[in-house]
Amino acid sequence: MAVEHCSENRQHAIAQPYPLSLYRSIDKIHTAAFAHKDFQLHYRNPGIPVVVGGLLDDTSDWNLDSLCQVLGDYVFPIRHYGQDRYQQDKRQWTSSGSGVEARSMTFAEYANHLQTGAAKQHDLYLARCSLRALL
Repeated sequence: MAVEHCSENRQHAIAQPYPLSLYRSIDKIHTAAFAHKDFQLHYRNPGIPVVVGGLLDDTSDWNLDSLCQVLGDYVFPIRHYGQDRYQQDKRQWTSSGSGVEARSMTFAEYANHLQTGAAKQHDLYLARCSLRALL
């Protein structure tokens, strides 16, 4: 298994959950250079952080058309905040973030709203959802 170490020494303005010395020693591995069982044994099971590269090397560039070809008929939760939301005082909001009720919509419908500008006009966002639900 080929492993290289990330050695970038960047100072961050925000507090880090781990000391910078840990960030400097995180392994960087490429998917072509290790087996799934090696990843499980050396990183996942012991809970050791690792940067994994090469996961998307074999994929084409993603754009809305290619995503529609793959996801077009799948139904997703879409958060509809409404066009008047940001005209209101935030203290008048009755819900925010994941508290806003999600509506079901196919990805193709959502993509159409993105292309026509309706998503921006009505403040529509793809809600967080489990990819496992799609598989």
